[in-house]
Amino acid sequence: MLICDTGPLVAAALFKDADHHRCVELFTGMHLANRRLIMPTTVVAEVGYLLATKAGPRAEAAFLGALSEGDFETAELRSSTTRGWLSWSRSMATCRWAPRMPP
Repeated sequence: MLICDTGPLVAAALFKDADHHRCVELFTGMHLANRRLIMPTTVVAEVGYLLATKAGPRAEAAFLGALSEGDFETAELRSSTTRGWLSWSRSMATCRWAPRMPP
């Protein structure tokens, strides 16, 4: 299983991206190994927007086509997830090495 984030997905789609080949190999290998590729719905929106603005509507349509054909699974964010992020963020704010957050 791989939880997909925006950067590698966009890099895989953009031929001129410095990480293009590495990201294509990653996703191709995961797909060929029948690994689940899970994408949070927030990432779907962000990738769609970035592809449309950086590569045009055809790139966005190709991405959405792969999504609709089942190449990726989508995952909704839940309040329990965001509560976990909040807890982690507050923990990091108390670390000596972490930047201080305003109160």
